[in-house]
Amino acid sequence: MEKSKLLNFISKYHLGKLIQSVAWNVNGGLSTRFISDDKCVVGEVKLKSFQGDDWKFGVYNTDLLVSLLGVLGNTVNFQVNGAGDKAFSLTIDGISQRQLFFNIIINNTHTQRFSQYTNLATYITISYNT
Repeated sequence: MEKSKLLNFISKYHLGKLIQSVAWNVNGGLSTRFISDDKCVVGEVKLKSFQGDDWKFGVYNTDLLVSLLGVLGNTVNFQVNGAGDKAFSLTIDGISQRQLFFNIIINNTHTQRFSQYTNLATYITISYNT
């Protein structure tokens, strides 16, 4: 998928860093519902042109996701890793000169294991080949 389409989708709910945590749903397209912390802004965004298997997972830190997407090429690919209907990680890779990819662990059991080292809601591994 084109990275610009994904970033446009994110900007529709992120609203200038107002919304950080959302659940992404793929079911015939990519969608999310959001609400601000003060409950003044509520909405739903849908990207109908998104192709993929049906899954649902949480994005806890949208700022971090946008920053990581910034280093990828113009085309990004998604792979959801899970067992049954439970997603436990999302791999997003982009075709660029460095072949950079990252893996975001989204399952609470995995993030709790790393919480003693970081205070992040997500644990991120970054690897790249030059």
